[in-house]
Amino acid sequence: MIEHLSKEKRFIMSKIKDATKRLIVEEASALFLSKSIQGVKMSDIAREAEIGEATLYRYFGKKQNIVVEVAIMLFEKIYIGFTAKSYGNTGYEQIKSMYLYFYETFKNNPSFYSFIYEFDATILQDALAINRDYENELYLFKELFDKSYELGLKDNSIKKLENKDLFYYSTTHSLLNLCKKLAIDNNSFYQNSSFSKEEEILELIRIILLSLEK
Repeated sequence: MIEHLSKEKRFIMSKIKDATKRLIVEEASALFLSKSIQGVKMSDIAREAEIGEATLYRYFGKKQNIVVEVAIMLFEKIYIGFTAKSYGNTGYEQIKSMYLYFYETFKNNPSFYSFIYEFDATILQDALAINRDYENELYLFKELFDKSYELGLKDNSIKKLENKDLFYYSTTHSLLNLCKKLAIDNNSFYQNSSFSKEEEILELIRIILLSLEK
């Protein structure tokens, strides 16, 4: 009986800890997106989460680990947001929706790309900060692409690519890098130009899709 109660207590404490860590990551996410990774201190996160700074260090060890958890959470939200919508019946329509989601995210949440830009430039330099969960998030859209590509070949809506994996990684990296660059670029060039940042992203997507459409 005592052993049973002990296990139950440990289970409850584990759930409380998980909920607290999730709250911390949510509060840290809001801070990183509104300010920057470098502009946020551990004390800022502790204050927003209404916990002691010592507790924060006990849960995460260092700020870099919180940043990685925030990156995982943001990618999860992006992925869930995409899969929750209707994204086409043919393989081509599904792939088109996937690339257009880069644009929709930029339009509605450019701070996501600003965060990822800073994350790539700083945290990724420390290989010890990257865990398997983060790597798995990066491959979620690859699985969707592969399924849509196979469907597109069957329904005859896309061309057969010479190297499917190379196409996916080169196009998504190019699109992601453009979105990151434009998210942090406040150069007046874009204010005086005859096209907007959003139009530049859409043009790259159009070029990518031309390589796919049958």
